[in-house]
Amino acid sequence: MSFDTKQVTVKLVFSSMTTENGWNPETKKYDQLTFNLKFHAVYANSEENKQFWKYTPSGNFEFSTINPEAASMFKFGHEYYVTFRDANPEEPAIRVQETEEERKAREQREKLRETSIGPGPKTEVENPA
Repeated sequence: MSFDTKQVTVKLVFSSMTTENGWNPETKKYDQLTFNLKFHAVYANSEENKQFWKYTPSGNFEFSTINPEAASMFKFGHEYYVTFRDANPEEPAIRVQETEEERKAREQREKLRETSIGPGPKTEVENPA
């Protein structure tokens, strides 16, 4: 498996689909049949899945479509590859720089994780734009 810094490929399992009446901009009513599809990351039930799990052990992906043919192409329990790549590669990526105080706090959390059971606190980064 190769690693390309310009894109990330994940392997997902199709897990659910719901339908609803979504917003229709033409009629200005909630009368557009919409298919909501949900996927989750694969887990280690094959050698390939073990490799994907090693780098993307958890995650969910969902999208909606009004195209019944697109919705019907997915089969429950089947696995799919999804590749993410920058749609605007000319724009620089957002770099997050931590302060000295944040670095020390992160290092302390990492030390605690090494000696404790269970996951440590999550850090979320927001887009400053």
